[in-house]
Amino acid sequence: MNRQDIDKALAKWKNGLLKISKTYREGGDYKQLAHDFIKDMYAYDNSEVLFKPTLASNKMFRGDLEGAVSYFVAGNDKYPEDNGFAIGPWADLEFENAGYIVEDNIGIVM
Repeated sequence: MNRQDIDKALAKWKNGLLKISKTYREGGDYKQLAHDFIKDMYAYDNSEVLFKPTLASNKMFRGDLEGAVSYFVAGNDKYPEDNGFAIGPWADLEFENAGYIVEDNIGIVM
């Protein structure tokens, strides 16, 4: 694990989010795309996930795939506050990283 690995993961996340947004605008299957994206990027099948959606306040933490998908694309009655973070009119986004921590096979960036 190194900074380049982290930067590649961030680029993959960015491109996935932009693809979900574009697919939504074009009327495609954005929900399935978001489901697959979250399974790939967040590892809910492999371990406990600590995910705090930025815009969520009622159910602030999403420890399961269903809750994460709802945050990204909305439409789940269990999470009525979700508006679909990923289906917004994203054209691009940038990351400004304050720092990296790399220890063995663990990488953290803020």
